[in-house]
Amino acid sequence: MSTDRGAVKEDRNLTQSGIYEIPPLKTGGLILTYRCSGSCKHCVYHCSQGKSNKWMSLERLKQTLDTLACEPLLEELHFAGGELGLNMKFTIEAIRATASRGLPVSYIQTNGFWSNDYDKSVEYFTKMKEAGLKKVWISVSPFHLEHIPFARTQTCIDAATTVFSRKNLIMRNEKKLLPLFSSLEKDRTYTLDEFCDVVGINKSIDELAEFYPVTLYGRACKNLKDYCKLSPASEFEGQNCAKYLLNENHFHLDPEGNLITGICPGISVATIEDLHPEITKAKFPVFCTLIEDGPYGLFLWAQKQSDFRWDDRSTFVSRCDLCLQIRIALLQSGIYLKDIHPQSYYENLI
Repeated sequence: MSTDRGAVKEDRNLTQSGIYEIPPLKTGGLILTYRCSGSCKHCVYHCSQGKSNKWMSLERLKQTLDTLACEPLLEELHFAGGELGLNMKFTIEAIRATASRGLPVSYIQTNGFWSNDYDKSVEYFTKMKEAGLKKVWISVSPFHLEHIPFARTQTCIDAATTVFSRKNLIMRNEKKLLPLFSSLEKDRTYTLDEFCDVVGINKSIDELAEFYPVTLYGRACKNLKDYCKLSPASEFEGQNCAKYLLNENHFHLDPEGNLITGICPGISVATIEDLHPEITKAKFPVFCTLIEDGPYGLFLWAQKQSDFRWDDRSTFVSRCDLCLQIRIALLQSGIYLKDIHPQSYYENLI
């Protein structure tokens, strides 16, 4: 099934007082850049080659690491983008700076677009390992195949295996997906439709997700609409977002120091200057409404705002889609709220 964050109401972390706080952080990553080598159809963070070539500054990196060193329960840190292969020098420097502070370095995430030479790839991975890296997450998916020939992905896998061993490689659903890729022409790209046709997958999100789980948020809301069952806003009534937005696991800190929880970019109430602020509806109405009443509750709340304009879109691929469309509509209506942040996430969306 697609990872569309289901229909079960989740009340974890709700309080009677209406005052919330991000719990001590446990596992997460640093987004070093939003710039990427491609524009994948499923990208939650709207990364692309069209994003500015802006990376987390050294000063911001040091501040971030010093702050995370004070988190009492921190268990794991990884590095993500964007695509880190666009700036190997800084990526290796970030790994070294993190490991030198005794922080729990785990993996980098890469799509391997840069891996067209085995020996050079081994050299890069060796430098990462020497800097303190433990594992490598290689993005192998039908979405990356649209702009990266599998030959490069395979070279990346082979080189990473040489340096880190296969047990320290992370690839989503590799036992199902890699055999499909091995049947393809290695030196060309495939559109998503072509991939489905060649390997015999029906063009539905549920069947595709059997091979590669997809979060129906971000770019997927628009690009995968034809693959999805559409639902009215009322379908998501009673589904709050407490367990995502107040989740201490798989958090991200972006190049500007914004804290993103629950893989929910475009919503942020904390920064590296204060990772655990007091969160109330007066300060952060979108965040708190989502915690208590979910996207459908946000839909009802937004309609009460005097300047809110809604184009009467009636169906959505997921509750995350509904949430995103409401936030876009709020911004289009000139309603700028502190927790609809960072604004850069909404570039080309409004």
